[in-house]
Amino acid sequence: MDDDVTEEAASFVFNNAARKVIKDAFKHAQCQSITYYYTQVLKQPMTTKQAQDFHLTKEEYLQGKVDWLVKDPEAWDWLCGWWASPEFRAVSDRNRRNRKSKPGLHRYGADGHIRKTQRMV
Repeated sequence: MDDDVTEEAASFVFNNAARKVIKDAFKHAQCQSITYYYTQVLKQPMTTKQAQDFHLTKEEYLQGKVDWLVKDPEAWDWLCGWWASPEFRAVSDRNRRNRKSKPGLHRYGADGHIRKTQRMV
């Protein structure tokens, strides 16, 4: 390991990155479940992008399928209950409103404005 990087600092960076990856994976799983429910059960068109604006009941989420999650029925049942809970919905709706109130916010990640601009030129 580099002399300038301590194990504690490396662990901090790794844990933050892992936390974001896991959070994103579960958000994507929720959208997949909503998309599956609409397209396969209700036979209505739905994209993953559109699914970001919807919530389902626990029973509706349970009819969805996310391959890597439905393998553990107990975990899948709990997760569907969490997504349908008033607590989750309140936080989700609040965060959605916050994101929509800041149009034009960039999502360049670590790239930043300057490097993004340089690459575009």
